[in-house]
Amino acid sequence: MTTRRPPTSSVRRRLVLPIVVGWLLVSAPAALAAGPPFPDPVPGAVVYDTANIFSDATEAQATAIIAAIEARTGAEVVVYTQTKPGASDEEAAADGQALGTQWGVGRAGFDDGLVVIFDMEESGEHGAVRLEPGAGFKAAYLGEDESQAIFEGVMLPFLREGNLDQALLAALYAVDAQVTTDDVWKLEAARIGNAVLGLVVAPLVALRLLGFLALRWYRVGRDPHYTDDPSVLMPAPPPGLSPAGATLLMAGRSTARQFTSAMVDLAARGDIAFRPEPGLLTTKVAIIEGLAGADPDPYVGLARRQRQEPPEAALLAAIQREIDDHDGAIEPDEMIGLHGAKGAFDSALERQVAGLGWFREPPSRAIGRWIAIGVAELVAAGILLFVGFSVPLSGATVLAAALGAVGVGTLLVAGLMPARTMDGARLEAWLAAYRRTLQKTLAMAGSMDEVVASKAVPWLETPDRAMVWGVALGLHEEIEAVLARSASSTAAAQAVSAGHGPWLPGWYGGRAMGDGGGPGGLAPGLFSGSGVPDFDGMFSALSSVGSAASASRSSGGSGGFGGGGGFSGGGGGGRF
Repeated sequence: MTTRRPPTSSVRRRLVLPIVVGWLLVSAPAALAAGPPFPDPVPGAVVYDTANIFSDATEAQATAIIAAIEARTGAEVVVYTQTKPGASDEEAAADGQALGTQWGVGRAGFDDGLVVIFDMEESGEHGAVRLEPGAGFKAAYLGEDESQAIFEGVMLPFLREGNLDQALLAALYAVDAQVTTDDVWKLEAARIGNAVLGLVVAPLVALRLLGFLALRWYRVGRDPHYTDDPSVLMPAPPPGLSPAGATLLMAGRSTARQFTSAMVDLAARGDIAFRPEPGLLTTKVAIIEGLAGADPDPYVGLARRQRQEPPEAALLAAIQREIDDHDGAIEPDEMIGLHGAKGAFDSALERQVAGLGWFREPPSRAIGRWIAIGVAELVAAGILLFVGFSVPLSGATVLAAALGAVGVGTLLVAGLMPARTMDGARLEAWLAAYRRTLQKTLAMAGSMDEVVASKAVPWLETPDRAMVWGVALGLHEEIEAVLARSASSTAAAQAVSAGHGPWLPGWYGGRAMGDGGGPGGLAPGLFSGSGVPDFDGMFSALSSVGSAASASRSSGGSGGFGGGGGFSGGGGGGRF
């Protein structure tokens, strides 16, 4: 049986239809998949003609030109075409930047990449073309003006003629002429210098400054070691050491508590007195002149035997001037007027304690010097940060971060720079031992009279002195507890039956009034409506005196490219 073959034309028709349909199925998704995002690059490929507008010969010649540029300078160039109807010049520029960033065109650290992108209409005859250089390529070889000149002077005449092949080759030859070896060393020297600045200089500067800071603390700011032995106690405070001075010595720097200690000390001497003014949420105090002159208190006489140090005498003079200026009393809303007196007192006290050989220098001077150094480091960091973003120069930004971190560290360590001498360290240890002793005594005592009678701290002769030194040593909470216990109804009744009233500070709310035979008695003005003194409010109010704010207190790339980037605009091109 003879089999008939179909005519050749019929076979061709049967084969052509599937081929055409297959081509449409393959090409249609490519046209719809215009970037960004873009498909992954093919290793070794530098020309991607997805819009099919170049001949094979043009692609081969373009590849050869790009390879020569890369071999000579290390710079990377990629050509990409895509069908993207209606794309504007701005959209083409954004596409070129996105492609260069996504693929990492250019060497990592150098950003010496160039993207030549064609966003074409469906006809393949018109579209938008952009030359988008990376930051390094733009700085060294092809700036914005040069890119635009290549598009307008070299490419555009060929594009208008519809000769896309010649337009691409002419552009690449023009780029090849721009990328000279004379400019290569400039880019490499600048980028390597930037890397050295950020990776070598910045860490070295930070380590050197931190090392200097640590060395200065070790040599100057570190206290000498003195063994704290509770069995070794001084018989009495040495000459020149006031309660406020003890507070300063123990804290190692000026604090609000030393001013509070000085105020309580002046009150215990009968020089000033306080008038409480309880409020709904806060307790405020007014300062009035001392009351001892009208009816001398034996305790005041004992207190006045103690030598008044020059800083406290100057503070009292400043307070008395304020009292005279305010008709005999400094009201709570006028306390801010004592802020200057507080600053002068702190400075004078620091000079005295340093002059007695207990500090190497006044603490505020050491703290202020290192704060100035820290501020200078932060200012330098700010200048470098400005330079880093203005040039741009990322190495300067890294150095700015390092200097900023060191500056913050310097400010934090500044408070540790005041240093006691060996005599100061010894005295601080003695004071710490007395603090422990007094703390235990206060915990067991039912009144301040019992604290004095225990002789645990022999040089505290009166309840007033015990209270002053307790405040100076940071035991105000323990003192509050003792005063509260002594003011309880049971304790008061026992004291009255013994022939005297419980001791309460007469300089707070009015002078102490007793049975006429000596100090003691209940102080008018101390008690609230419930009959319990607001001792917590008293110390809170005292600690706020002289504050500046208020006198009250309340609660990389892939696909064969070098991993570069930095495509942020500044190329040239347009529609044709």
